[in-house]
Amino acid sequence: MPHVHYFAGKTSLYVGHEHQYAEVTGPELQQSESHTHRFRVAVTEEQTDHLHLIVIETGTEVTTSLGHTHMFYGSTTVSGIPPHAHYFGGFTGPPKFL
Repeated sequence: MPHVHYFAGKTSLYVGHEHQYAEVTGPELQQSESHTHRFRVAVTEEQTDHLHLIVIETGTEVTTSLGHTHMFYGSTTVSGIPPHAHYFGGFTGPPKFL
């Protein structure tokens, strides 16, 4: 059944700053129990005047009491002075059916 997931978190700390992100995944990529989702989000931080992109595919579903969730992790694109990236990871929220 078509659905999306909300997700939010903070990146790792680097050169005294971190970035927050919050977005909604795209719909599932496969119509099966072991499906995944893609998401793309720009993360910014006002005081450093630069942004990073997060573009990843989640892991397959993990069953929970609220339905299921997906684990995600990775690193952002490189940006800023000095050029750097941040690590991030977490779990999506439960499914929101379309």
